[in-house]
Amino acid sequence: MAQAGLGALLQATIQEEAVGATGYRVLLPPHPDREQAQATADRIAAAGFQDFLVLRQGAEANAIALGSYRSRDTAERRATALRAAGFPAEVRAQGGSGTSRWWLDGATTDAAAVRSAFPAAQDRDCAPR
Repeated sequence: MAQAGLGALLQATIQEEAVGATGYRVLLPPHPDREQAQATADRIAAAGFQDFLVLRQGAEANAIALGSYRSRDTAERRATALRAAGFPAEVRAQGGSGTSRWWLDGATTDAAAVRSAFPAAQDRDCAPR
């Protein structure tokens, strides 16, 4: 039933709201080894980005940290610039409870199908005026 409701969406975006997050980090996921991580770091520098660090220890060893931000918007801008340059940057919440709320925003011409699958869905008039 949910799949049918999703099929009625013409456009959809998913947004995460980190509950109680105290900040956001931008990073590239860990590479298989230190040499590959350093090669990517060299490409990041050649692309004109500064302020990054290849992580050496823990679960994120060989990941590349690209900044820590108080605002999700600022972190997303940094990640977007990196993605545009071809780097798979991710934004991760830090601090807080570790839980998230998720939002699905979509457009449809068949609101009844969406409402049938998702009774809590809320209508918003987004038509151009």
